[in-house]
Amino acid sequence: MLRDGAVFPLTEHEVALLAYMAERPGEAISRDVLLAEVWGYAPSVRSRAVDQTVKRLRPKLEPNPAKPQHLCTVHGVGYRLDGLRAPESIDRFVGRDDDLARLEESHGAHRWVTVLGPGGIGKTRLCREWRARGWVDLSASRSADDVLRAVSAAVELPALREGEAPEPALDRWLSRQSRPLLLLDNAEQVAGPLRQLGERWLARHPTLRVVATSRHRVAVRGEAVLELAPLSLDAARELLLARVSQIGGHWEEGEAVDAIVQRLDGIPLAIELAAARGRLLDASGLSRRLAESFSVLRSRRQDRHGALRTAIEWSWTLLDEEDRQALVQLTVFASQFTVEAAEAVLDDLDALDRLQGLRDRSWLRAVGERLGFLEPIREFVAEHRQGMTAAEDRHAGWVLGEARDKRRPHPAPGWIIEPAMAPWTNDLLAVVERMEERRPDVAAEAALALHAIWVGRESAEVCAALLDRALRVAQDPTLRAELRLQRGHDPLAIATEIEQMETSLLHFRVQFQHAKQLWREGVDAEAPYIRAEELAEQLGQPMRLWQVRPERARALACRGLRAEATALLASGLSHKDQRVRASMHYTLGFIALEYGDIDDSEMHFERALELGNRDMLLGLLAIVAYARRDFVKATALLEESHRWTLASRNRAFIAEDRAEFIYLEHVSGRVAEAVPRYAAARDALDDCGMGRLSVALLAYEAVGRSQLGDHAAAQRLLDALRERSQGYDGRLLVLGVSAALTGDREALLEAAPPQRLPVVVRRLGWLRGEAW
Repeated sequence: MLRDGAVFPLTEHEVALLAYMAERPGEAISRDVLLAEVWGYAPSVRSRAVDQTVKRLRPKLEPNPAKPQHLCTVHGVGYRLDGLRAPESIDRFVGRDDDLARLEESHGAHRWVTVLGPGGIGKTRLCREWRARGWVDLSASRSADDVLRAVSAAVELPALREGEAPEPALDRWLSRQSRPLLLLDNAEQVAGPLRQLGERWLARHPTLRVVATSRHRVAVRGEAVLELAPLSLDAARELLLARVSQIGGHWEEGEAVDAIVQRLDGIPLAIELAAARGRLLDASGLSRRLAESFSVLRSRRQDRHGALRTAIEWSWTLLDEEDRQALVQLTVFASQFTVEAAEAVLDDLDALDRLQGLRDRSWLRAVGERLGFLEPIREFVAEHRQGMTAAEDRHAGWVLGEARDKRRPHPAPGWIIEPAMAPWTNDLLAVVERMEERRPDVAAEAALALHAIWVGRESAEVCAALLDRALRVAQDPTLRAELRLQRGHDPLAIATEIEQMETSLLHFRVQFQHAKQLWREGVDAEAPYIRAEELAEQLGQPMRLWQVRPERARALACRGLRAEATALLASGLSHKDQRVRASMHYTLGFIALEYGDIDDSEMHFERALELGNRDMLLGLLAIVAYARRDFVKATALLEESHRWTLASRNRAFIAEDRAEFIYLEHVSGRVAEAVPRYAAARDALDDCGMGRLSVALLAYEAVGRSQLGDHAAAQRLLDALRERSQGYDGRLLVLGVSAALTGDREALLEAAPPQRLPVVVRRLGWLRGEAW
């Protein structure tokens, strides 16, 4: 605590005592009440704890402890806090300014406002910040009479005479007020009786305004709901650090603090309870404990907000068995879920109504168009899971059905999953983990779908481990062949094993993969490419044919048959499908670039850009700009491409962008700045499984080291390049580096004529400002 520029550490009980009294400024509070509410002692306990804590507090709080101005003694009663209403140094209100403004606006526009949210979200604190006094605590009320008595006591109505009904007396009091305002806290206990009372009150007293806090809607006609969301990451971090500081802890911003507030889902009560551990644990220690369980978030206070679990249990008791069972079934989802997904999982004919009820009771929260749990609530509900096999099976069926609907063919991995499937990544992983023993082929299919999402987003090592895990359990031969194909096993060996299976599509993919492998090795792949096209036609899937044609055309161009390659692609330029036309222009542009035909390359890339694939094509147009040594345009194109790449969150694309920026720096003459950065860029590409591009960077660095005069390092890099290079392009790359280092181009030109030097080799010449 700060006073007059001095810092005074506070104990946990000192903070709790001041926080409790600051919520009730000017109110005389007895020692017995403080012992019960702050210390959690039973009524029979006698203790001097309150007096001793006050004695320690006054020197920290008062300028003159002998004559206290703030923490005052009320003789015969207890203590009163004056002149301090939730002071910032004690209990600073954090992160709810917008919600305060919304509450004020709603109060002005509506006669009944319910502040809605789960336990611990900060409803009471927000409302007491808005209006400090006059709140009626309904947590002990169970009937309409209980509500009426609680409200009557709060507005200090005279004691009722024997047999007198409380409602008429309260009505008379409300009639005498010019603009009466009722402030009702914890309305969820008596929502039904309160709804009936509220509608009568509003009908009888036209100027009456009511603000209530509740964990679910009161459903009074005309009710306006202000739903409290969790704190933002910044506000949650600020609250945690402020509370830790108040009890003498010393935490700083960092990964551990961020991990804590993210784990606590921005729930203020959870953050307050976590901060109370700040004198005993550092942020890293608390973060590790929270990763295991929320049980660390406990307090010796015995009221319903004394521990996060207690607050959740309070709401759990208000649910019927069907609601509880629905919540338990929904924990099969690993993250947020759609209404359609929940309906598929719930064993309930009235699933939609059930979801609406749970949403209204704050057990579920909306995250965009999806629903989900706050993490502490999920953990609590999941403790009640048993006999969930059927729900887990329904969950697996729904998630895999979505994955099948959203997959599409792709030349490199065979299948990719549309971005719309990305939010289900954690659920696919949950299916893998749950089903490995009970339904191994379901687990393996989920692993295949997850791999299609992870390619380029997770490291190559992680992706490979996922496929290996699935291969250990998969039993279906077709599924095993799919997994092996994705894992990069020999396509011919796979083809031999699946000859007897009715897997025409798999045969197509194996043949296609075999053709691509031969091409990369510099071998004539025309026959397997033609066989793949025949299989595509037999399958009645013409789009598969146009998946093969571009790859076959590049293989022909690689053999110097540019005219044949161009003719193969020509019919696709007028195809009705825009994606096919874009793919043909893209491939023609790439072939032209490999042959050094810059104008033709730029024309086709721009046509493809008009049709799609924006991020990839911007990068290729940047390469055209390199060739023309227009580095200003190349930079602009790469920066625009990078914006698209960042939005995709694809680690492989981001790593490729990084490599392109380093190359741009190098080719534009900033050799000393670029060359030392190649090694880290290679590591990033290798981590994403982009080994071929990593090898190209090895070549560029070798040339750069030579330019800087470090010929020994250049030679070591060339030796490493010889070890890693494979196929026709790899051999040309080695010869290209040798030519760039020695100036002797004869061996290179014998291996490939000037009009057929792949782009990666031409780039070596551009580094030195030369054209080959």
